[in-house]
Formats: sequence, C-alpha cells, structure tokens
Amino acid sequence: MKEQFINCYPLSKTLRFSLIPVGKTEDNFNKKLLLESDKQRAENYENVKSYIDRFHKEYIKSALANARIEKINEYAALYWKSNKDDSDAKAMESLEDDIRKQISKQLTSTANFKRLFGKELICEDLPAFLTDENEKETVECFRSFTTYFNGFNTNRKNMYSSEKKSTAIAYRCVNDNLPRFLDNIKTFQKIFDNLSDENITKLNTGLYNRFGRKIEDIFSVDYFDFVLTQSGIDIYNSMIGVYTCSDGTKIQGLNKRIDRYNQQVAKNEKSKRLPLMKPLRKQILSESEKDSVSFIPEKFNSDNEVLLAIEEYYNNHISDIDSLTELLQSLNTYNANGIFIKSGAAVSDISNAAFNSWNVLRLAWNEKYEALHPVTSTTKIDKYIEKRDKVYKSIKSFSLFELQELGAENGNEITDWYISSINECNRKIKETYLQAQELLKSDYEKDYDKRLYKNEKATELVKNLLDAIKKFQQLVKPLNGTGKEENKDELFYGKFTSFYDSVADIDRLYDKVRNYITQKPYSKDKIKLNFDNPTFLKGWALGNEFANSAQLLRDGDNYYLAIMDKEFRNNIPKKYNSPISKEDVLQKIIYQQAADPSKDIPNLLVIDGVTVKKNGRKEKTGIHAGENIILENLRNTYLPENINRIRKEKTFLTSSENFSKDDLCEYIQYYICRAQEYYSSYNFTFKNASEYKSFSEFLDDVNSQAYQISYDNISKKQIMELVENGYLYLFKIYNKDFSKYSKGTPNLHTLYFKMLFDERNLSNVVYKLNGEAEMFYREASINDKEKITHHANQPIKNKNPDNEKKESVFEYDIVKDKRFTKRQFSLHMSITINFKAHGQKFLNYDVRKAVKYKDDNYVIGIDRGERNLIYISVINSNGEIVEQMSLNEIIGDNGYSVDYQKLLDKKEKERDKARKNWTSVENIKELKEGYISQVVYKICELVIKYDAVIAMEDLNFGFKRGRFPVEKQVYQKFENMLISKLNLLIDKKAEPTENGGLLRAYQLTNKFDGVNKAKQNGIIFYVPAWDTSKIDPVTGFVNLLKPKYTSVSEAKKLFETIDDIKYNTNTDMFEFCIDYDKFPRCNSDFKKTWTVCTNSSRILSFRNEEKNNEWDNKQIVLTDEFKSLFNEFGIDYTSDLKASVLSISNADFYNRLIRLLSLTLQMRNSIIGSTLPEDDYLISPVANDRGEFYDSRNYKGSNAALPCDADANGAYNIARKALWAIHVLKDTPDDMLQKAKLSITNAEWLEYTQR
Repeated sequence: MKEQFINCYPLSKTLRFSLIPVGKTEDNFNKKLLLESDKQRAENYENVKSYIDRFHKEYIKSALANARIEKINEYAALYWKSNKDDSDAKAMESLEDDIRKQISKQLTSTANFKRLFGKELICEDLPAFLTDENEKETVECFRSFTTYFNGFNTNRKNMYSSEKKSTAIAYRCVNDNLPRFLDNIKTFQKIFDNLSDENITKLNTGLYNRFGRKIEDIFSVDYFDFVLTQSGIDIYNSMIGVYTCSDGTKIQGLNKRIDRYNQQVAKNEKSKRLPLMKPLRKQILSESEKDSVSFIPEKFNSDNEVLLAIEEYYNNHISDIDSLTELLQSLNTYNANGIFIKSGAAVSDISNAAFNSWNVLRLAWNEKYEALHPVTSTTKIDKYIEKRDKVYKSIKSFSLFELQELGAENGNEITDWYISSINECNRKIKETYLQAQELLKSDYEKDYDKRLYKNEKATELVKNLLDAIKKFQQLVKPLNGTGKEENKDELFYGKFTSFYDSVADIDRLYDKVRNYITQKPYSKDKIKLNFDNPTFLKGWALGNEFANSAQLLRDGDNYYLAIMDKEFRNNIPKKYNSPISKEDVLQKIIYQQAADPSKDIPNLLVIDGVTVKKNGRKEKTGIHAGENIILENLRNTYLPENINRIRKEKTFLTSSENFSKDDLCEYIQYYICRAQEYYSSYNFTFKNASEYKSFSEFLDDVNSQAYQISYDNISKKQIMELVENGYLYLFKIYNKDFSKYSKGTPNLHTLYFKMLFDERNLSNVVYKLNGEAEMFYREASINDKEKITHHANQPIKNKNPDNEKKESVFEYDIVKDKRFTKRQFSLHMSITINFKAHGQKFLNYDVRKAVKYKDDNYVIGIDRGERNLIYISVINSNGEIVEQMSLNEIIGDNGYSVDYQKLLDKKEKERDKARKNWTSVENIKELKEGYISQVVYKICELVIKYDAVIAMEDLNFGFKRGRFPVEKQVYQKFENMLISKLNLLIDKKAEPTENGGLLRAYQLTNKFDGVNKAKQNGIIFYVPAWDTSKIDPVTGFVNLLKPKYTSVSEAKKLFETIDDIKYNTNTDMFEFCIDYDKFPRCNSDFKKTWTVCTNSSRILSFRNEEKNNEWDNKQIVLTDEFKSLFNEFGIDYTSDLKASVLSISNADFYNRLIRLLSLTLQMRNSIIGSTLPEDDYLISPVANDRGEFYDSRNYKGSNAALPCDADANGAYNIARKALWAIHVLKDTPDDMLQKAKLSITNAEWLEYTQR
C-alpha cells in the first residue's frame, strides 16, 4: 500500500549548519567591524518594536474614535433576559461575532491599515509619528532592512482579527469588556435609586466639568462606543474609581461613594447594600505599559531585575490578595445561586480537591439527570448517553448552589472547603514571603557569588512564594464563571472582579521568572548578519550573485559559502580563473532558476530573428480597461499566421469545443522552439510535441526544468587570494556529520543537503535549493571558568544504567555544551523536497481506497498506558496479535536499550525530593520529548515492516482520565511529531532510488498544518477510546452494570432483577446470572445474558486512615469474602441463595454485598506504586465457551496470542476498532468512501467484540 504514496506533494524544510571561517576570513570580518552594525541593528530592533506598538495604539485610538457599533441594544436585551434558552445563547454568540466583525472592519478598512505592515511604516509613517530625534535615527537604520519586522508585523496583524481570540482588540471589547459594561449599567440603576441627590449632583458636576458628560449618559448602552479605546477605558475606569479635575482636585468616583453608603447607611442591612462597579480591562497593548503597577518586562536580563519584580508584585498586590481572602471568607453570606463556576476543567479540579476524586460532581450530575429522565426498556442507551453528555457539555457554568447540591452526599460543603483552602493559601503566601524577604530586598549581584539559577536555596525560596500566589489564583479563578451569567450576585462580583484582575498578573510574572531561572547555562540568542547588504542571501541565481553578495563552492565532499565584501565587489571578477593544476581545482556551484516560465512562454515572440519576451501593459481606464492592447498588437504582428489563428480560436485548449489535436501539436512545437532559444543556457529536454496531452502539461514540463545546478571548475588559489585581501569571506558549511570523528548514518538534514548536489537528484529534481537563506552570529556564552571538560583518555560513566559497558574512554576531550564555549557563525537554508510533485496534499480518500483493496491489512494500535508510557499492538486482518510490546524500553541503533520509564520515574522522584523545582520539571519535559521522538522512529519502522495503518486514541472524542505518565499535552506533541514524520518517511539506510529512499520517500499523512481535527489523517485512524482497556478480549464482556449502593430498597431491586445467584460446588465459585436486557442502562450490549463468577482474586484500592489517608491496596479472594459475608448474616449459600439474600433488610449487608459484586466485575487490578508486571493484570469474571477465564497473567512475550496486560489490551482494542473501520470500507462503494462513517459507536463496538 505504501508504494502508492511516494513523492505525493512538496514540502519545505529549513536546513541549519554552522559556518567555519576559512583563512583570513575571521580577521578581515573583525577588521571591517561588520558585526558591530548588525549588533546595533539587533539592539535597535527591540527599541523600534516598542515605537511600532506606540504607533499601533495611536492608530487604534484614531480608527475607533468615531466608531458607531450597531446591535449593542439587541445584545443587551438578550444579555439581561431571564431564563435564556439555547436559542438565546446561540443568538448572543452570533451577535458577539457580528459586533467583533464591525469593530475589526472599523480597524482594517482605513486607507492606512495596510501600511501598518509594509515598508511604508518604517520608511514614512513611523518617522513622521515620532517626535524624538534619537528615536527617528534608530528607525532610520532599518530603511533598507524593513523585512526584519515581517514576523513581528504578522503577530501584530492578529490583533485586528474578528476571530474569537483573546489577543484580538475586538475580543477584548466584546468578550471581555461588554459583559462588564452591561453589568455596570444594571448595577447603576440600583445605585442611582439609592445614592443621595447630593452625591449624584457632585458626581455629575465633576464629570461634566472634566469630561462633558453626565453620569446617566455614561451608564447607558449607547456609551459603549466610547469605551473601545484605551483613552475611553481610562475615563470610564477613573470615573468608577478616582478622577482628577482640570484644577487638580481629586473627585471620588462611584465605588468610593458606594463603599461609604454601604458602611454608613446599609451596614446592618444587607438587603440595602449596593454592589460595586467593575472596571473594564485595558485594551490590547496597554496592559504592559511601564507606568502600570502590573508592569512586567518582556524578558528579565539580570538576577536583581527578577527579585525586584517579585518584591514589587507582592507589595502592589498583597492588599488585593487579602481583600479577596476576606471576600471568600464570607462566601456563605452571599447568594450561592448568583456565584458561578465555569464548566469543564474547573469543576473537575474542585471535585478532586474537595472530594478526592475528579468525577464525583460529574457522576452526581449524571444521577440527577437520569432521575429526571429515567431509562426505560425501550431506551437506546447509546443515544441516551450521547444526549446526556451533550446536555452536560452545553452547560456553560454551574452556580455554587448547584455544585453544593451535587456534592452534598459526599459530606463536604464546597463553600467550607473554599473558605478553608483560601485561608491556608493566604497563610502560605505570607509565610513564603517572610522566608524570601531578605533575598528579595538584597542587592543580589553584589551580595551573592552565585548566579540565581545556580543558587538552589534562593530559587526554592522564589518558587515557593510564586507557587503559593499561583495556587491562590488558581483556587479563585473558577469563580469568574463565564462572566455572562444572568442573576449574578453583583454584591459579590462587584468586589471579586477587580481583586481577581489584580491577582491574575501572577500568570505573566510566574512564566517569566520560571523562564529566566530555567534558562540553560548558555544562550541561544543570535544576531542576523547582513554584511551591509539589504538583499544579502536573498537568492543564489547566477545573475544575482553580486546583488546578493553570495556564492556556493564545493571542494570534494566539502561545501563553502563565499561572501563578497560590499565595498570591494568591483575587485571580484565576474568569471574566476581556471585551475592551473589538479590541486588547484575548486568548483563553483552554478544555480539557475527561471522565474515561472509558464507565464513567460506565451509571451515569447521572434522579433528581428531573436526570441524575446514582451509583457505589454494592461489598460487601466477606457473601453479596453483590463486588456493588454500593446501585447495583443505585438502578437498579431510577430506570431506566425497559423499559430496566431490557433491562439485566437483556442483550438489548442482541450477544454475548448473547437479543440484540435493537430493544432495543439503544432502550437506546442512552436513554443518548444521558442523555449529552447530563450532559455538557451538551460539544458531543456522535451518530449515529442505529440506526446503532450495538453498545453498546460507542456508548461508544467518547462517549469519542472526551470531549476538547474551545474558546476564550473575555478582556481582555489585565486579564491584564497581574494580571501587574503578581504574581498571575499569564505566559510566552510559544517555540522557534526562532516567531522572526521563522525560515526553511523548522517542525520536527515545532512542527507537532504548532499542530495541537493547529487547527480541522481539533478537528473530529475526532487530536492531543490530555495532562495531566502539567512546567516547568523552567536556569541560564546560559556566562558573558560564555567566550561565543564572531561579530559581525554579518562574513563567516563555511561548515562544509561542498563548499558553493560559501564564506562567509556575517548581519545579527545569532551566539553559539555561545547558549541556554546566559542562564538559561532551559522547558515539557515531553505529547500523544497518533491519539487516537481503536484499531487494531492489530502490523502484520506486514496488511503481508504488502498485499504479497501488490500488483501492483508495490518493495524498498529497505540495506547497510552497507566503502567507503560506507550503500548503498541500489531494485529492482522483476522484480528490476531502479530506483535505487542511496551515502549518503556527503546533499543537504539547501537544495540543498547534505554529504559525511559525507569529514567522518568527516577527524575520524578528527584523532582519531588527537590520540591518540584523548575529545573527538574524542565528536565523531565525534555526527557519526555526525547522519548517520544524515539517512539515515533519505532512506530515508523513497524509501518514499513507491516505496510500497516495506525490506530490512535481520538483526542477530540474525549481524552481518557487516569494515572497516565504521558499526559495529554505530551501525547498531543507525540501525535503531531508522528504526523510530521509520516509526511516524509525516509529509510536512511535504503538506496536513494529505492522505494522509501531519499529520492522516493513515502508520504503517508496529509500535509501537516500544525492542527489535527479529523477522524483520519492519511494512514492514521482515530478511534474513541471507550472500553478498550477494561473489556474481556475473548468474550467481549464489559461491566455495564456498575452497581452502587444507595439504599436497601434500591439494593433489593438490583438483586431481584438479577436472574439467579448461586454457589457452584464444582468450581467453588458464586455465580450471578445477569440479563442485561432487564437493566435499561445495559441494553446496548449485544449479548444479553452473562454468568459472572467469583473466580480468583481482585485488588482492592482504598484510602488507608492508618497511613494518613493515602491510597493502599489489598488482595481479596472473592469466594472467601462472599462466604464470610453470608456466614456472618446466617445465609446458607448452598440452598436458594437469591431468596436468602432478598430476605435480609440490613443496610450494612447490602453495602458490603454490592461492594463485593463491584469488585467481582472489576477487570483491571493494579497495586498503586508497584512496577511489577504481576501487580497489574486484567481478569475476566466471565468464562468462554470452554469454561476458561481470560487472565492476562497467562500470556507473556511479544508474540502472545492475547494481550499480556491491561495496557496491551488497550492497544489491542484500539487496533481492533480501526480494523472494524477497515471492514466498513471494504463494504463501501468507491464513490462513497469519503463519506463512510468510521467512528464506531459503543453498541457497534460491543457487537463487534462479542460476535
């Protein structure tokens, strides 16, 4: 199958190499001070970015100054409407989208908008805007280097988007500020009715004198247009807080007067208290102003700067932290129906924190839903669950009262937990600040002899304080709700919102401090080099070498970059001397690239015996507007009569009703001759004109040959003389694969680079060198004092503890991070792979068709395990396991294995021991990323070996919760890395011309854009992970019953519905005969009747009070426990057991009986904390038709017939779900393959496994 997907579509790659100066290059480079101008430009770049931001802020203010936004009243009416239904919510979202588009249009439809992102900004608009002459001079140095700001401009352009993105101006106006603005209007009505006339008059007088408006005007829907800009927000917020009149008098705003009213008039009457107004959030780009109390620099540059920022944050925010603590301490005094928590992760986090389980609140909600919508015998359980889940997901937020009710049965009041937690958090903040106070107030760089990131004690103090504040913020954050709920308790939110806004600054501070402290002991910061040439390295074409100052040279297997000095370009010959001897031979690489000849060829004419290109000019006005009259006249004059007729009548076009094969052939033959004449320096080779099926095919053929590489032998001596004189700077292109010590197969980027100049590639181009290269310089960032060297011929311990060879000896010094101990020049080159490919970038249909007609399909199932990082199971078309393996341990090319699980476990323990310091966290992250790259390599090997498709857990369907060492973020990165690798799958060991080799790479996934949302991506099929690990792989039995004790009456109903309960003397087991059809929640099962047996033992997990309530385990021998329970209550289990059970009315009996039944149904059994295989197994309570019970402990090794543990079972069943999809494809007509439904439902899955 994979052979059908070779060289499907083009891909761009950037190759990175270091550059080694040759001869006197470095001396001359230093003498000319070439680095200084680029260093200064790099420093100026940071300054100019801040000038551009000032310009943007002024532009935003100007563009929105006279904005008149429609539909705000319509939105307000819906926002204030009580008992909104789904249609109202959708209408609100639609209006939000509409209003954002209006604001975005207002910003982007001005005449100057495009100039914000073009060279006009640097060359004209920014200099005209600036008043400081030094700033103007700084901008001036970029007049010829405007492309420096391309990336920055792209980032800033995103601000003007109408999309629902938090970094956009329209989003800030609509999604952040409009709800607060409307809340304040509603609050104002209450305030206006209660504040004295004297207060209102004073406010109005001050406001009118200062802003020319009355308070009633400001708190009206029509005023929203005036709070779109930062200046409008400042006026609005100062009116709420404190504002200054023109004479300097400070006037207390609304909130101060409300505070006084609440303290004096409504002190003892809560019903009379007035809510505070909520300030609006600052506009985008205004949040990081240096005069703001929340100012945090873009990047910390010194230890003192870090400590000062933390100290200032604490001093500026501790009062708000205390106020927020005080507010939450009185949480019980507010209306719990008017305080909201946003749905999703926040509810799960509260559930886990308050009740020690992620799903307590969700399960309670499920029960409440099922009580309101009872399941009946006719209910289709799949559809029922789907609808229930859809209803739950549609809930945007829960009130605190609702969550209190859901958690009531678990004996913990959420408000009590909140109050207790907030007090503890506040205490911890004060405690950790006192511990860090001396450090924070010190002149660190003077008082300490160790850099902050190397001072473990200091970084621990810093981290503990920031962690405490961060934990506080994360605790209170869920109380924001969505911000759009109706019936909010404005008394609570009037205070909460401004306090929370203040505390939320911790996010930026925390991230920047962590980034500073976890920085490597070296710096990767680099400076872009230009050699005083704005078009430096913009292309390699022969005709532009002098304009772009660069040439490529080759000496055997070594490659060089030659750079022309701008001042001495006239001293460099257009053609170098020929070599005078064999030793003098150096090759100059001749790069030829015609610019889109397919557009030029129809414009070729023979004039005065010479083939030339004529473009003409389109008319801009008049009756011929849009027509190229000049070119048409030239064609009529110079084209042969018959060729001109063919052109005009379009008989050469296969789509024309006048199409003539003979005319097409004649037309192509004419332009073959013109192309060979015009592009005489190219070695074009064409087919016979009659062999082309269309004129466009001929043009494609020209395009594919428009790129050519050739070589010219030149004098090495002459080049070195030019280098000696400072006319040329010569750099050897280098990476470790070019080293004489290099061993093994080169990395792919080296192979790509060499293939660019390989004759096998150039004969039919796959790898093409692009223009737009870049050169960089990086200073040495590890000095001799900091350098760590392991000296030659001294034993060094191997990192891998499992390596039989414990030590190695090298003949040379090994320097840690050697490349950062000296300055480095580097080159970034852009290439295109599969240059000629015009195939489909979206492969899904072709893969489906290939799978359909393939006789022997193999599937690689991939699962995140609880005991294994990643588990893989390979199955064949019959669903039989061909190979299964844990990828905890990876065997490298050198034959040595690395146990990544052991390494991660060790790192995790080290991190916990070091109180989870940031550096350990970063090391673990790097280790996981290194691990997943190895896993990707292993999976790709299996893809080639079995010609297989891949089945993976669908992250969009619902990610499995559990104790997974590979969390969602890392797994997502793994998925993206796998897709990217399968975009271009190359076997480095294969011959380049073989399938899978460099020139015939497999492309097995759709061209990757960084996001994956589909149910299929090429050969990767995404399946729902429901019941893949906890299912009997032999019988297909799944525990759908999930019994839970609620009351004696409900327990009796359960056991009455069970067909029979008996003790089997032959097997010494109790048997529960269950008909799932009699349990509405279980009626999705394909096989209805099951005999559940108390075979073997199970592992009971519980919180042990004797061990500080930590999780503990014990083995339960099921039959013995049932016997003990029945004996305790005087039940003769050898007679009519069901009747005897139902005769008991004791709650303790049923509670224990149901717990034992639940344990019997428990298939996965694990001892927490153990890594022993025997302490994690899967066992089925249901026997197969031979009376055998599946027990994973009976299956060992990669070739075992059935899964050898629960993680293996997950991978196996994920693969089987994809196999089901393959069977669907085989039964689907070709024209319907694209629409085939490949996502298996729960009912279909159970039927598939149980058949």
